[in-house]
Formats: sequence, structure tokens, C-alpha cells
Amino acid sequence: MDEVDAHLDTENNERLSKVLLMRSKDNQIIMVTLKDTSVGKAHMIYGVYPKEGMSQIVRYRHLKKEPLTETKSRASIE
Repeated sequence: MDEVDAHLDTENNERLSKVLLMRSKDNQIIMVTLKDTSVGKAHMIYGVYPKEGMSQIVRYRHLKKEPLTETKSRASIE
């Protein structure tokens, strides 16, 4: 999906993120987004950026397979 959340307000973006997270338990979902809410719930994130005319790829996967938002919440508690 390519930026399906681009025109959504915060509340609806949160709803979409929850639906996608529920659906991803038995499926693989690939989504292009710039929204923090969507990125924060992802189990794996790929970042692509240009450097010297070539695409560079950065990958993030939490070792405990938690979304970033859960990791961030737990860190603020501890």
C-alpha cells in the first residue's frame, strides 16, 4: 500500500493502524508511509534514502517483536 494514510486525520490514522496491526498477525503487510502513528506500530521498518546517487537502506526490527510505540511506552515507565 502506498501512503493510504496520507490524507487521514490523527484519529482515523490511529484506527487504520490498529486494523492493519490486527490483520498483520497472520499476514505480511507492506506499506509506504510518512505518518509517525503507522511507523510506530510496525514490527519491522525499512528506511530508504539517497546517498551519492545510490539508494541506501536501513532496517529496524525490535528483538522482542514489539512495535516501537510499545517499546517507547515501556522506556518512559522505567
